[in-house]
Amino acid sequence: MMRGERSFRIDRQILLFLDYDGTLAGFKNEPQAATLSPARRILLERLARENWVCIVSGRSLAEIRRMVGVAGIAYIGNHGLEIQWNRRTWVHSGALRRRSTLRAVLESIELRSRGIASRRIEDKRLTASIHFRQMTPSDKRRMKRIARMEMKTASQSLMLREGNNVWEIRPRVPWDKGKAVTEILRWIGCDQGSLAIYVGDDRTDEDAFRELRKRGGLSFKVGYQGKTEALGRISDVAAVWRFLMAFLMPERPRK
Repeated sequence: MMRGERSFRIDRQILLFLDYDGTLAGFKNEPQAATLSPARRILLERLARENWVCIVSGRSLAEIRRMVGVAGIAYIGNHGLEIQWNRRTWVHSGALRRRSTLRAVLESIELRSRGIASRRIEDKRLTASIHFRQMTPSDKRRMKRIARMEMKTASQSLMLREGNNVWEIRPRVPWDKGKAVTEILRWIGCDQGSLAIYVGDDRTDEDAFRELRKRGGLSFKVGYQGKTEALGRISDVAAVWRFLMAFLMPERPRK
């Protein structure tokens, strides 16, 4: 649970921003295996009926919607480059313009890394991920050398950003999860009586932690490793779900 906290209840309109991998679902060797259990999906559906909920992810918008499978909530995909809420969808135009450059770099990386059996390169349309979780240390070093070399030719259009056992290749645009959170708060007309809360575990969530700090919101990092801009910490995925249960109204006993 959170350090120094045993319960958490605030009588204000709650806006919950929740990262997916490492926050709502544990990490798996195969990203597609990081699914929600039926019980947790039901809990999330109930949470969304009683609060405003947004799932934030580095996965593509289409994939994170499929993985979560809960209607009526907002989704932010590709580290903020895609947003969907209430029949409205937004895609960062600068990311779209850099799509062809991204595809060319990925093709070169894939070609030069054919000898690495455990490689996993994921094309997410606007961004890409190079997964290292299943690589040996020597294969990881080799893959990183290849990625750095191929990125040199596209450094004005693309950038590398390190995550949890993954490197993200992203368009070089002034946009991140924090700016995406700010944008969707503008969409919904967030008033002074509401409280935005963000829970995440990744380095890419730090941008959102900083943004919510400026707006008077709350932020929590999952895990106790490393420094963070978050105001508090939650130990692990199981503790995140216990934390979220505090935002549910008690169920009425059945007659």
